[in-house]
Amino acid sequence: MAVRFLLAIVFMILSKPCVGQVSEVLSEITDDFFEETSDDGNIEMQDNLDELYLLADDSLLNINNISYAELQMLGFLNNTEINGILNYREKYGDFCTLTEIKGAGVLDKNIDNMYAIFFSEYENTPRFKPKNALRNANNRLSMFFKRNNSTQSNSYAGSPWNMALRYRFSSNNIKFGFIGEKDAGEKFTFNSQTHGFDFNSAYLCVTGLKGIESLIIGDYKLKIGQGLIHSNGYTMGKTSLVNDICKEQDVVLPNTSAAENDFLRGIAIKTKLGKFRLMGFASNKNFDATTKNDSTFSSYKTDGYHRTESELTSKRSINEKLIGVQCGVRLPTFYVAYTFLTCQYSKSYTPAATLANEKIPIFDSYNAQSLNYQILAGRLTAFGEMSMVGKVAVLNGITYQAAPTVVVSALQRYFPPEYFSHYASAFSERTSVSNEDAFYLGISFHGLKNTEIKTYFDFFKHPWCTYYVSSQHTNGSDMLTYINYKFNKTTHLYFKWRGRQRPKNITATQNNSISYAHTHTDLFRLRFKFMPTTYLTSETSVGFVFYSFNHSYENGHAICQNLRLSHPSGKSFLEFRTAIFNTTYNTRIYASETSVSYNYSSPCLYGNGQRLSMCAQTIIAKKLSLQIHLSHIDYANDDKKDIGELVFCIGYKF
Repeated sequence: MAVRFLLAIVFMILSKPCVGQVSEVLSEITDDFFEETSDDGNIEMQDNLDELYLLADDSLLNINNISYAELQMLGFLNNTEINGILNYREKYGDFCTLTEIKGAGVLDKNIDNMYAIFFSEYENTPRFKPKNALRNANNRLSMFFKRNNSTQSNSYAGSPWNMALRYRFSSNNIKFGFIGEKDAGEKFTFNSQTHGFDFNSAYLCVTGLKGIESLIIGDYKLKIGQGLIHSNGYTMGKTSLVNDICKEQDVVLPNTSAAENDFLRGIAIKTKLGKFRLMGFASNKNFDATTKNDSTFSSYKTDGYHRTESELTSKRSINEKLIGVQCGVRLPTFYVAYTFLTCQYSKSYTPAATLANEKIPIFDSYNAQSLNYQILAGRLTAFGEMSMVGKVAVLNGITYQAAPTVVVSALQRYFPPEYFSHYASAFSERTSVSNEDAFYLGISFHGLKNTEIKTYFDFFKHPWCTYYVSSQHTNGSDMLTYINYKFNKTTHLYFKWRGRQRPKNITATQNNSISYAHTHTDLFRLRFKFMPTTYLTSETSVGFVFYSFNHSYENGHAICQNLRLSHPSGKSFLEFRTAIFNTTYNTRIYASETSVSYNYSSPCLYGNGQRLSMCAQTIIAKKLSLQIHLSHIDYANDDKKDIGELVFCIGYKF
């Protein structure tokens, strides 16, 4: 029966194309993202990647409508190239052919990517007119189902299925979307507090109005400056894209993610009056938190789970009111904006009584203001933000194209221990924007034939104690080298080394003079990709991690083999993957694998075992698509339970 099922899938894939192939560059970014944020454990990592993959799941994009944030999320353009495209478009009007992009400062190495993603010819950017606003409309409806035996528990009130319903409408000037989602173990019920799904989100976005760039009603994400006072959703950090250090500045986007706390709910409007920019936003929503009593809460709960009585107690327990305004001036080579926002809670925030939290103030409201800028001077781009939330935090950076084949970037940042803003998300060593003084240097070079080299160095200090160390004035470092060598069009070799040093307590005491040492972690990853035909792709990945701390040593390794059978269109495929691993917790390895839309699989290979997975995508009717992802982990350790997972997504475009 299983053989017949697999043969049926192969037949469907080879006979009909499919939609939703994810760009290759996203795999490396995803691995970096999970490696960078796994130790913090305070964000919904997978759901926050929704907006990153949303572009890769769409049809061809219109370069005359695309924003800075969307260009940055594509992954293969650096800051200089993005600004070149946008400034050319603003100075000379809409692009007519892709040939013009060469004149906008985009390097020749990216032209193939541009042809693959954007239209070859374009109409003018549409202005809002009632009779034309709904033209070129398209709809997408998808149902997502996921079941994992590791999340099953008799103590959970709901079914073990994770389910989500997504609907998206898009036309010339109007976008509308809805998301309904329940996690595994949560109930699907209708009552005064729950309307079917555990989480529901919707938005209405209107663009092209005279003097108004965008108007959003409902749930939205707001990204201000470099993220020192506010930045919702996924943002680039330290990845193999070493020069993508400048965040998308002052954008407001509809909320397309199922992350249940990282968004605003209300209204946002962004206007354009010649060289002047004005943005206003307001939000009123409830979020999850761990409450102490009737008047205080001790932590933000961000996992979105409401399966047990204690988790349901924290559900939407705190009301948050946020309102703000931003005014700025944009010239062809200069941009500056001032932002002020105020946030008020229904209860006072009282952090847990730990040494690391000692500097964070107790408050039930806070005011935040910032000044962010960007300067373009030929091949040099300078950017930064200075903000104040009680204390002053600063971040400044530059990106310089020293030669057609060399790009250099540098970034300085200082975040006081007392600094705190709920939605702050800046370029940093940790996910929190606090207690950090650091300098970053990144260089990319592709002057050698068929070879691209990228490297960065990040040196940081912690003025105050952290969760891992009880001493003040500690330091650490993070370094990366990435080499991509193309033997020819069919054979590629990737090498990555990442070395990290972090301070950590040797013994646990309550005084500030506690002794500490540095953890040393070295990750080596080698990927070999071979494409003998357009139908077949083979990728072999080998990873080694070496960890040491206070004269103790650990090591781990993982070997992954990927085999992909593709339709000539390049959109439909069947993929098999196997991974053999033997790691400890400190030497765990993340390895991204293809999955269905809105499920970005980057499993943590931890322990001793083998992982098998299969992913298939096809169109089962003219506008109906089916995506399936199966995976299973067999552990050699008797104390570890084998894990199996089934994910499938049905999509309908009309």
